[in-house]
Amino acid sequence: MEEGRELSPEQVREVYLQFLLQRLENASVFLNQIEHERKNII
Repeated sequence: MEEGRELSPEQVREVYLQFLLQRLENASVFLNQIEHERKNII
């Protein structure tokens, strides 16, 4: 890890929470793409 870039446990939790929330927010994009591809294969 670079010097001066260490995060506290609280900051790590916040970064990870934001990552998970972003993934959840974009989940519909991936699901729609899967459904679209599935329809094209069948």
